[in-house]
Amino acid sequence: MIVIGDLHYKSKEPYRKNILKFLSFLKESFNEESFIWTGDIVDSTKDSFHAYSELKKELESFGSHHYILMGNHDYKDSHGSPLYLFNSENITVID
Repeated sequence: MIVIGDLHYKSKEPYRKNILKFLSFLKESFNEESFIWTGDIVDSTKDSFHAYSELKKELESFGSHHYILMGNHDYKDSHGSPLYLFNSENITVID
């Protein structure tokens, strides 16, 4: 089991490119491990839908399960969080 906190994914370069490199490293090195993401997986809920889709696609490409514990950066005021859309066969979002 791999535990990672505060990824702060965002679409702005060079952050996006470096985070995708990091995710690629994790997938190559720990593909069969389960992952626990301990909050702030995104930097802001103001990022584009494309950015969320890209991150979800990357996580789903792993051969393992991801548990996302939401942090303060993962909420959008009273509107909840776009991370709820990440719930899938191998991603579980925990409020």
